[in-house]
Amino acid sequence: GSEACDDKNDTDGDGCSDCVIDPGYGCSGDPSVCDLDVVDLSVVGLTFDTSAIYSGQTAVLTGTVNNAGPDTAHDVVVTLALPNAGNATMVASDDCTTDVDGTTCTIDTIPAGQSATFVLTLAAGATPTLTEPEQVTVTATALDAREPDTNAGNDAGDTASIEILFCGDGETTNGEACDDGNQASGLG
Repeated sequence: GSEACDDKNDTDGDGCSDCVIDPGYGCSGDPSVCDLDVVDLSVVGLTFDTSAIYSGQTAVLTGTVNNAGPDTAHDVVVTLALPNAGNATMVASDDCTTDVDGTTCTIDTIPAGQSATFVLTLAAGATPTLTEPEQVTVTATALDAREPDTNAGNDAGDTASIEILFCGDGETTNGEACDDGNQASGLG
């Protein structure tokens, strides 16, 4: 068979094991010299598609992960935190899961010098406990990949905010068609 690498030793885990390049390494030459791949990842541009929603509505959250390289990032995981506010929850998507610990989004690979986007939906509870509009902020709290990150200081901290509004304060504001002063539906 063909050898992907040959570092002329029998040591496993040094980048070239049994003539196969170990995950997270790059090898070149003969004999092969193997170096641990490294990346510089950052979460940028967390944004909602709108600045405010009413109870019972949803908004789309988009985030971008950049890889400044120098190598391709594999198995990238972004962790997002949503405070318990506005009775809001994150809705899972194809690339993202939610649980009691928060929301995580997984991106298979991001080549050096490129970026990848993830998309989630935030749902404002239909029966809010709000008595006034509430600001909700989603924060990127962690960013991990199979490869070591050369600048972990730029991994987390990006935020996106949205206002959760409610109908029932007796004032027609924020685009409401009507407001009868109560939060019960079906009363006219």
